[in-house]
Amino acid sequence: MGFRGRGSHKKFTAKGRSRYIASVDEIIARNKELSEPETDRKSDEEGDSPNDPKESEESDESESESESEYEPLIEVYNPNKARTSIEKTGIVELSRREREELERQKFEREKMKLMAQGKLPKAKADLERLAKIRKQREEAMARKLEKLKL
Repeated sequence: MGFRGRGSHKKFTAKGRSRYIASVDEIIARNKELSEPETDRKSDEEGDSPNDPKESEESDESESESESEYEPLIEVYNPNKARTSIEKTGIVELSRREREELERQKFEREKMKLMAQGKLPKAKADLERLAKIRKQREEAMARKLEKLKL
């Protein structure tokens, strides 16, 4: 009744066969089994013939050379890479947002500095209010002490 026209009511039921979750011990055993054949293969490859390692070294060198050829190009044309070096002129162009953020931070620092010195009207009002409260508390303490002495 409530599911009519709103798609399948079986939307959130489990699909397919039941899931199997391996324990930590099973995972470790499986990883050991997988790593043992790799070490066997490596020892077999080394023992085949003396010419094979030379060929593999040459192919490794050619692969590393081809990778090194394209590495600088990839670095230059990657738009997402953070800029690490500043131009030799030393002039850094900031974006509008960065410039506005720096101006805002500078303004806040100046404002806090003037607040601490008590030069702003708001700071003066706060200091007067705090002095008044302090005076009232001192008077209240003096009255309490007089009542205790009597």
